[in-house]
Amino acid sequence: MERATETRLRLSGRGRQPRVAALLTGDLVELPALRAAVSAAALLEAEICISWVGPDNPGRHLTRELVSDARAEELDMSVLSGLLLAGRVRTTVVPAGLWRRTAQTLWPILSQSSVLVSRGGKILPSTVLVCADNEATEAALMARVASAMPGGTVHLSVVRAIPPISSWALGLLASYGFAWAPSDQDPLANSEEDVCGVRVITVHEAAADAIRHAWQELLPELVVLGWHHHGLPLPASWLHPTAWRLSNQLAADVLLVPA
Repeated sequence: MERATETRLRLSGRGRQPRVAALLTGDLVELPALRAAVSAAALLEAEICISWVGPDNPGRHLTRELVSDARAEELDMSVLSGLLLAGRVRTTVVPAGLWRRTAQTLWPILSQSSVLVSRGGKILPSTVLVCADNEATEAALMARVASAMPGGTVHLSVVRAIPPISSWALGLLASYGFAWAPSDQDPLANSEEDVCGVRVITVHEAAADAIRHAWQELLPELVVLGWHHHGLPLPASWLHPTAWRLSNQLAADVLLVPA
């Protein structure tokens, strides 16, 4: 990961409230991400902090001017890492281009922080697509969204992905004498509204394909994906391939939520 430079601004008497962190280089193309971080901090009644990545540049002076009213605290990346590991950062906002370069370093230290991969940077979004592969994940994600969004301000949709039975599983069943005759037709997708007015789409295909197709149909401003901690001693890039791919592929803001 590019080295986050140490900054001069340190405000005292802080650290007890939840935080929203913005990871920035100072490039002016990142202004939507900065706007999203400031708006999210106001929405969540949280402090805002900024960590710089890469060498100093003129854009950082303008960034500081733009967030002067928000009293943003500038933190060295090592300090932010400690806050993330301690679970004291509610949301981390990262511009999409910077996310591609830093995700593998960030992922192991995210703890309970959600990550907003910012492209449009709109807070509050008017349309949100929540993606889940089981009811528990869906409930956790919906609760996280509901806690941050004022009631009645957002149109919510949920896509439930039910992956097809894999060929290796069918082969394993056959080896034990259990025959499985696959259907000639794929199960149809189902779409309905629940009692709360949330559109629920059930799709029988792999999670990444189901989410991508739902996004193409609905074009939501924000896509919410759940990710899970793993105790396996494997590289971080191996553990969350679906969330990683989609956070880089979808042309929308993507919120990755620990679920």
